[in-house]
Amino acid sequence: VTQKNQHNNMQAARTFGFIGLGRMGKPMAQNILKAGIPLDFFARDAAKAKENLAAEKSVFFPTPAALATNRNVLISMVIDDHALDEVLFGPEGAVQTLAAGSVVVSMSFNSPGAIARIHDRLAAKNIVFVNAPVFGRPDAAESAKLLVCAAGNREAIHTCMPIFNAVGRKTLLVGEHPRHGALVKTIGNFMVATLIEGLSEATVLSRKVGVAPTVFQELIEELFPVGGLPAGRYAQRIGAGVFDENVGATVGVGLKDVGIMRALAQETNTPLPLADVHHEHLRALKATGRGEHDWTAVAEVLAELAGISLREGSHDK
Repeated sequence: VTQKNQHNNMQAARTFGFIGLGRMGKPMAQNILKAGIPLDFFARDAAKAKENLAAEKSVFFPTPAALATNRNVLISMVIDDHALDEVLFGPEGAVQTLAAGSVVVSMSFNSPGAIARIHDRLAAKNIVFVNAPVFGRPDAAESAKLLVCAAGNREAIHTCMPIFNAVGRKTLLVGEHPRHGALVKTIGNFMVATLIEGLSEATVLSRKVGVAPTVFQELIEELFPVGGLPAGRYAQRIGAGVFDENVGATVGVGLKDVGIMRALAQETNTPLPLADVHHEHLRALKATGRGEHDWTAVAEVLAELAGISLREGSHDK
């Protein structure tokens, strides 16, 4: 079956619902619509949800249960475990109306334990669960360059591939149990967190000793060329010292993510000292009213401890 035929068959045979029109979810939904795949939505505030979303033919339902009625595939992109549990199993949750054989796809970062529990609860109702968390900031979501890590029933994943192709640059098949998606996402986010922590410390040290910011940026781009980890982009943001504009993942989201990493480490008796250090820096940001700043603001905490300001590019005060 060609991708074009698969896409056409999908439109003809299936109906899709989407929950979670936030900073990541809205551009993802927009790209799915741009790919010609009809979507309907759950939104408590339909007027707000429709802002910057070309969804003239979509229906906005007032509850997840209403959206899930006669729905073949339900996609969610919500903030955390509690939100996912609420939209699925809450008083007006989707499972009340989802039919046996339908597919639920979670594309957010949820804990492996929560994903395993949700899988079991949905399986008891003969509902198929696919976990497909994504890597990428909101700008990657807007340009459909996310990395999708899909785990679960392969036939269901195959059914959802036009969705994944619409939002991402590549889809990795990472396991046959949905929990594998959350495990891979946890490990990937740990690597990103340690990258941010390392770049933050290196940036502060370079400023403290008087290395020119342009020289430091050039060094980063040569050490981590295009195609590797996005060190250059993180280094630019950290070097500019502006963390309250064009925010990607917030400090609050970072705390949630690092909490999942540390819980998994504790569960498996695996030392993750870098996660512990990073967690403390994120906690310091939240405690000082910067919970909505970009995750990379950990550099600001380190700069303050060193007695410098990244925003001003100054050295010792």
